[in-house]
Parts: sequence; C-alpha cells; structure tokens
Amino acid sequence: MDRRLVGVALVVVALAAVMVAPVLSGIRSIGTAVPIALPSPPAVGDCVARLPADVTNSGQAPPQLSMDRVLLGPCQGLIAGEVVAYWPDEAALVDAPRSRRAGPCYSPLAQFAGLTLDARSTGAAEPWLVEPVSWRPTLAYQSFLIAPTDLERRAGRAWSACVIAPAGGQPYRGSLAGSFGIGTLPVGFGSCWTSDPSGQLAGPAECARPHTAQLLATGWTGPYGSSPDAEVVSSCQRVAARVMETADPARGGQLTFVADRMGVVAAQWSGNPSTLGCFVTSADRRPLIGLVTGIRDGPLPFAS
Repeated sequence: MDRRLVGVALVVVALAAVMVAPVLSGIRSIGTAVPIALPSPPAVGDCVARLPADVTNSGQAPPQLSMDRVLLGPCQGLIAGEVVAYWPDEAALVDAPRSRRAGPCYSPLAQFAGLTLDARSTGAAEPWLVEPVSWRPTLAYQSFLIAPTDLERRAGRAWSACVIAPAGGQPYRGSLAGSFGIGTLPVGFGSCWTSDPSGQLAGPAECARPHTAQLLATGWTGPYGSSPDAEVVSSCQRVAARVMETADPARGGQLTFVADRMGVVAAQWSGNPSTLGCFVTSADRRPLIGLVTGIRDGPLPFAS
C-alpha cells in the first residue's frame, strides 16, 4: 500500500478518536450550581404600583393574576391598589370565608378598612345592625386574587394574596387601612351618583368630580314594604352618622338623606333590585365634590 495513503488513514483515525472520546466519557463543564433567588411573597399592607389594564372584576369571584403581572412599589404618591390578605397555601385559601362578589377578599378587606365599628357585629364582614335595616357601608372597589409565577410554582410555592383597587381603576393617594374610623377613605373608593333627566340617580361616577349624591351604605330588611318609609329613612340617617362620624349628619339641614330600593332610585343599578340604598345629598341641590365619609365636623364638600 502507498505510504501516503497509510499516513492519511492514520490521521483520519486519530481525528475521529479525538472527536468521539469526549462523547463516550460524557460532556462536562466546569462551574458551581447557583440557586435562583425567588422574590419574597407579597405581605398585607404592601402597595401596588401597577395592575394590568385588561383585567376587570366581573362582579363575581375575583379574577386571578400571576404575580409577574403585578408590580409592587412604594406607598408614597399615587398607587394602584393594596394587598389586604395573604394565604400561605391552598388549604388556607380554601378555608377562607367567601362572599358572592369578592370571594375570599371581602372579610379581610372589611377588617383592613376598619368596618368593625358596631360593637354588636360578630365579625369583620358583618353589617352594621341599625334597626329596622341591616346596613353595610359602601366601598366602591374591585378585587384581584394574586398567585405565584410559574417559576415559583415549580419551586413549590402555593401562596395567594388579595389586592384591592378602586372600582374605576384610577390611581389614588393614601390608604384603605383603617379608613373607616379615622376619616381618610381615599376618594376613589367612594360611590357617587348624578341625576339623569328623569330624576333617577345614574352612576356610579368619580367622587372627585361634581355629583348629586353619595351612596353611604346598602342594606337589607324584610319583604318589600314591611318597614314604614319613615323608619327606613331614619335608619339611613343613623347609619350616615356612623359613616360621617358626626352626631349631626344633616348639618343643620344642609344635607338630606334618601333611602329607597336601588332598583327604583338608581337607573344603572345591576344588583338585587330589592337592595336598599342610603344616599346623602345637599338639601338645596348644590353638587358635592369629594366624600362625606369620616368628615366629622369639617367643612362640607360643596362644589361651589
């Protein structure tokens, strides 16, 4: 055989051996495994800087969002919402009491906001019992159930948290924490209404803009007509005194109170038509701007 051909063959065999040997022995790399640092779960009282704009509460159980769609941030300045509840695992979430509209979020929301002013209430989510009507102060909010990211779930995390934001989605200043009882309810959580040409209330609309009336509370009583109208209005005025934190909610006749079935007085009410609404409005039809919630003896928020 030609010596040159033998030499070429030996070179080919040598190259093949070099290429195959690492495969047979396994591919190896030099380095040290480093665990991924997962973010801390949200905590009650944390503030949310941003929520996705394409997710809204349908009025039933709150929508669920992955934590990678929610941005936590500082509580100074404008915020989008607040964390009011945290459950460490799925079992704790399953055991949480639920409401029709907010799922597991309402009870911790009520506690966070301070809706426990009536000593006769047996729990944070109980209504204020003002006979002949059981009233619940109004918060215009939307709730979101926040869950771990896919990466966190693969790491074994199964926590859940509840974020509360104004019903209109507008950013706000301040905090819901203890806002019933210290007079600092952020204006975005109020429910304000204007009059339409037929005289019915239309809304709700932003309370930072001029409006006809503020919905202070919704309530429930016996069958329609079982309580005299005068008693219902008096009951509304008593709960208004609690919400406004004053012994004179009418302010010497400057304000008046309307209590009636929401399906009768509110044109756009989509809930149970037998639900009672307790509204405050000015006696001389001047528009209001802002909230009377927790106003105490401060100046009334007339627009002009």
